[in-house]
Amino acid sequence: MSVSVFSRVLFFVFDFLMPLGGVVGHFADPQTILSGFTSKAPLTPPAIETQVLLDGMAGWYAGLMAMHLYLQFSSRAKHDRSIWNLVMVNLILVDLGMLVGFTRALLAEGRLYEVNTWRSQDYANIVGYTVIALVRLSFVLSGSSSSSSHNKKTA
Repeated sequence: MSVSVFSRVLFFVFDFLMPLGGVVGHFADPQTILSGFTSKAPLTPPAIETQVLLDGMAGWYAGLMAMHLYLQFSSRAKHDRSIWNLVMVNLILVDLGMLVGFTRALLAEGRLYEVNTWRSQDYANIVGYTVIALVRLSFVLSGSSSSSSHNKKTA
């Protein structure tokens, strides 16, 4: 089964354009990135370990962008659903890790169950990563059901 143009465009936004903002933000404006993670004022400049994590995340985003370019433009991977599914399953795990991190931050600040204290960044983080993870999961499940029915037809 091939990867639809809609899916390729949607994941281009999720896995290239959005991470591009992450690379730039993590290197050029770490204070803005950090303020999205906590309601507490981040240290200026960031602590050494925080800077290491920011740089590592920027590297992760850059790697995600490179991987996505391969998916989009490689003659082999462009339409290979199994490669896309493998990448999406791995990214679902990353999305879930980010959700755990945001949840733990809200819990540590005593705001997890006080939704009225959530900032727009908190909603964007929780809702955004949840929606993206669900879209990825839907993509993987829709391909696996099609491929299993395809396998039954060819057997």
